[in-house]
Amino acid sequence: MVPYMGDLDAGPDDDDAGVAGLARQIRGAVDRFVADDAADPAALAAALDALPRQELATVARAVFDRLSAVQQWAVLERVLGDAALVDALAAEQRGRLVGLRAKVQSAQAVAAAVGAAVRQGTLELTALPAGVEVRLGLFRASDVGLAEGLGRRSDVCARELTLLATSSAGRFQVLRDEFNPRGGLFVSGEYDLAVWESERLDSNGIVELGSLRGNDSNALDPVLRRGARVDVAQNGVACAGRLHLGWAVIDGVDAFSSPQG
Repeated sequence: MVPYMGDLDAGPDDDDAGVAGLARQIRGAVDRFVADDAADPAALAAALDALPRQELATVARAVFDRLSAVQQWAVLERVLGDAALVDALAAEQRGRLVGLRAKVQSAQAVAAAVGAAVRQGTLELTALPAGVEVRLGLFRASDVGLAEGLGRRSDVCARELTLLATSSAGRFQVLRDEFNPRGGLFVSGEYDLAVWESERLDSNGIVELGSLRGNDSNALDPVLRRGARVDVAQNGVACAGRLHLGWAVIDGVDAFSSPQG
């Protein structure tokens, strides 16, 4: 039996014109078959087979989604059978467990990194798992002390970096690089828009951050210290930064503030 498709054919207000159009084609083929007493069932099957499989799958999914949970279960049980249904659900369950374990492990790694930052005032960047978002508030040397008590609330932040940890430890994808994000910086020649533009990181670029091992070295320690200068390496070339770390937020958690503070 072909299911009644009237609900799919909702007219101009339907959210999916493709589904509605295909529903009309199916219903038209069925109506013609019903109206012709001499019609051959094979002709109806051929007409339906001629419709695009991808669109038929879309219609089937739309119909299935509108069934109640009990009806959906009955359909799956009839189509798959008891054993196949159990196997399919077991595979889905395994997939969900893998995803949940990955989330738990990521959260644990972030918690450990934040805990160490609270205790030691340093953030070990290689400890951050892939997919973690890192936001850094960078300040001029003369202003960074003001951020210690205010953190993200400080309006004299000269630059804010938003990065995403990659699968390569200590390497980050640049999401945003903003100048004077709070609008409260007293701009001077020490750090103005032109200076920022000269060192701005391109969106989607891959960078490393940390502290140079000596002014003449190209080696970068992947560690950030509150109040210390933030250096950047890109394409294998490390450069000394002009700004200092005032605050760091890891997946929404302030890395330098205790949960109580």
